[in-house]
Amino acid sequence: MSKRPASEADITTAVAAIDRATARIVAPVQSLRGFIAPFLPPPPKEKTMSESIEVPLAYPLRKGSVTVSTLKLRRVKVADLNALDDLPPGTKPRRREVFLLGRLSDVPHDMLEELDAADYGRVVEALEGFFDEAPPTGGSMSSSSPVPPAGATPS
Repeated sequence: MSKRPASEADITTAVAAIDRATARIVAPVQSLRGFIAPFLPPPPKEKTMSESIEVPLAYPLRKGSVTVSTLKLRRVKVADLNALDDLPPGTKPRRREVFLLGRLSDVPHDMLEELDAADYGRVVEALEGFFDEAPPTGGSMSSSSPVPPAGATPS
């Protein structure tokens, strides 16, 4: 028995039969969705991450005619973490944070050194919000520093 090639009509008939079979299966499942919905957990919320955050300063920074009353930080990139790795070994966590803040904002390092301690705490807290999980370098973040430790190596 030799098989002939399927014609366009044969294919159309087969597709219609598949569509009917699918409809017979899907319809009961869709009707169950309304019944079981109250028992299902809510869908996970999609994370929405802004490209930057603004932290209002209670004690604005001033240098000459320049006043900074809000510190705007962009999101942390891998290049920023790599730059932290290039700091000399043993660099203190606060210096690492100020270095990172300088990279993430348009504020010069010497002005960041003048941040009031209360403002600094709020800025570091905002910075920690950029880190959802432990840093990918395998380092662990201390509770006092959002910046991965110096010399952290991939595990």
